[in-house]
Amino acid sequence: MKVRVIGNGNITSNNFNASFLINDKILVDAPPGMLKELKKLNKNLDEIKVIVITHLHGDHYFDLPFIILNEYARGRKEKLIIVGPKELKKKLDILTKLAFNNRLNKYIANLNIFFLDANTVQNNQVDNDFYLSSIKLVHGEVKSNYGYIFKQGEKALGITGDTEMCPGLTYMLKKVDLILIDVNDKKGKHLDLNNFKDLVKTYQTNYIPVHFPDEIEEELLKLKNVKIIYPGEEFYI
Repeated sequence: MKVRVIGNGNITSNNFNASFLINDKILVDAPPGMLKELKKLNKNLDEIKVIVITHLHGDHYFDLPFIILNEYARGRKEKLIIVGPKELKKKLDILTKLAFNNRLNKYIANLNIFFLDANTVQNNQVDNDFYLSSIKLVHGEVKSNYGYIFKQGEKALGITGDTEMCPGLTYMLKKVDLILIDVNDKKGKHLDLNNFKDLVKTYQTNYIPVHFPDEIEEELLKLKNVKIIYPGEEFYI
């Protein structure tokens, strides 16, 4: 399984917001500016078969209307599955009205796009031997917040999106070979640094912290089984 880190930051950091491309086919989150980042990579968007959204905060999905408009403008024929919270399509319609003074249906009516409620995604086959499952996570008062497990062959990758300590997170840590995990420097709606250190000691998997502020980067690099992958870099599991 190949993973390209498009961004590993949060809204306060210097790096692009946390987002990932798996096997060149599955895009995880669409923060503002994502379409431009994909174009910088000379990415053929027809190769992207699935877009996965973790939750409905702007830094995770606000570029999705622009991606859809781009696909409409260039006459995409390939099927595209968009996985996310049940409310995603309704929110996209509001954003599309604000951004383009048009309704979402104008653009998707001529596109082969299917929306899939993340809550129903359990071991769904999304490509040949590639399977996707959603895990309910806690992120403050967000009602529909998901992490995802991507499985190919015997390998499993976890991506949390935003999360704090919760049963869903510890479940993921028991199931994956490597996890891209939200880490912050403050307690609250995210996994704080001290809790992250406890997880690293308790659960023997490999960790790639993301969505972290620049101020804690050096502290993260000191931890065992923890590696930072920077925007534009790829890795395999």
